[in-house]
This record gives sequence, structure tokens and C-alpha cells, in this order.
Amino acid sequence: MPYITKDDIKDVVLRDHLKTATNETYYLEKGDSYLNDLATEKGAESVSEPLSYKVQELLICKICSLIANDRIGTKKGAASLREGAPAEDIYYTKWKHYTDCVSKLEQEVTKELIDGSTPVNYFGESFEHDRAW
Repeated sequence: MPYITKDDIKDVVLRDHLKTATNETYYLEKGDSYLNDLATEKGAESVSEPLSYKVQELLICKICSLIANDRIGTKKGAASLREGAPAEDIYYTKWKHYTDCVSKLEQEVTKELIDGSTPVNYFGESFEHDRAW
């Protein structure tokens, strides 16, 4: 069972493509594979469920970047609401945004956030850090 569902994807344009894809679980399975590889890379023995907020956000951004990447070049349209702005490929714009988010979040996600081995507070710091004060 995937770590997230298609309902977790809140980007309407990308979610609609996910719902109409021939194999709607394809991107969710790619996301799971990515998260399992990341867990191994970070030294986590397993992925704890439910996912921590940052891990879930990372996984959603990764899946959105995969969908957008596959859709680049299929639809030209104004990616900006500014009047007179040049028409861009909306999927390229989304891919760029989500890829940047993935890069940032990959730096922030730790082994502990993935495997749940150390309780963390809202800011991603361990409770051990809080007790030091």
C-alpha cells in the first residue's frame, strides 16, 4: 500500500492527471520507491507510518515533480496570472517549483524523521534538544 494516496496531492492540475492516468498507482509507486531509497541513503532501517509532516511533504513534492516532468510539452498556457506575461509551459513551471522543493526538503529530512526513531517536535528538532534547556 502506498505511503500516500492520490487524495494527498492537492495540486489540482497534477491531481487531475493522476486520476486520469492509465495506471493511477504508477506515480505513487515511484514515490514509494524514492522514499525507500532515501531511507536507505539516510541510514534508516524502515519508514515509519504515519509519515512525519516533512517526510510526507517531501514525498508529495517528489510525486508532483514526477508527474509534471512527464507532462512537460503537452500544454502551453499562461503560467502566470500577470497580464502580458509570456505564455510558458505550465508543467515546466510546476516541475521547476516542485524540484526546488524536493531539493530543499531532502536537506532537512533526517534518518530520525524517516524511521521515527527519535521523537521530534514541530520544528523537526528532537525532544532531546528541548530537554537540554
